[in-house]
Amino acid sequence: MTSFNIEKGRIFHYQFLHVGKCGGETIIKSLRDQRLKCTAFHVGTSPQDIREVILRERDRDAYVVPLRDPFRRFVSAFEWDLYSKVLTKPGKRTKNGVWQRIFQTFRTANDVAEALSDSDSVRRETAELAVHSSSLHMQMDLGWYLPPDLAHRLPLDRTIFLRTSYLDGDIPAFLKTLGLNMIGPVPYTKSDYKKFIPRGRLTTSLSALAKDNLYHAKRETFETLDVLRSRFPECQGL
Repeated sequence: MTSFNIEKGRIFHYQFLHVGKCGGETIIKSLRDQRLKCTAFHVGTSPQDIREVILRERDRDAYVVPLRDPFRRFVSAFEWDLYSKVLTKPGKRTKNGVWQRIFQTFRTANDVAEALSDSDSVRRETAELAVHSSSLHMQMDLGWYLPPDLAHRLPLDRTIFLRTSYLDGDIPAFLKTLGLNMIGPVPYTKSDYKKFIPRGRLTTSLSALAKDNLYHAKRETFETLDVLRSRFPECQGL
């Protein structure tokens, strides 16, 4: 998926759906290094703001959507949330009591996902809290930013998809479509934070139960991906 259906020579205002843990900072820096006009929507009121922008149907708006395997993204989200909200504050209690409860209850991303069907109501409800209403990256996935009804409204000729696992190829290919050249390597902005996470809190792979639970808990994300596959040929291999 390294071809992009966008008109060369036109000046667009790029509306970037900055879904956390999908290479967003790398994408933003790449666009701004080329002096492309870009607005990034990240956490906060992003769902409402994105909806407003898409529904106004302005011809000069083009959309940049990062795509990552939802299961891998969930693991990355848990580990980033753990690192940034807990491990960077040694000896200090996390100010947000909900976050404290989540990371005291669950050691790993796999633990959270498996607990979504736990017979223990406390563990199950804490897992549901993490994925549905925690205001952590675990909650704010693709479907949170771009629900299926909005995915149906994305313009076929002004939407660009960049795959997190292939940014080294996708970003230069997109810029080339615009007649631009990448200056140096693709910029990576995140440090290797996982080396600061105890090995026992890392997830190398999700269990079948964890994946099944996430598939049902994150229905909007999987439905959005189905819409994108049905509308955009470049997404069919996802």
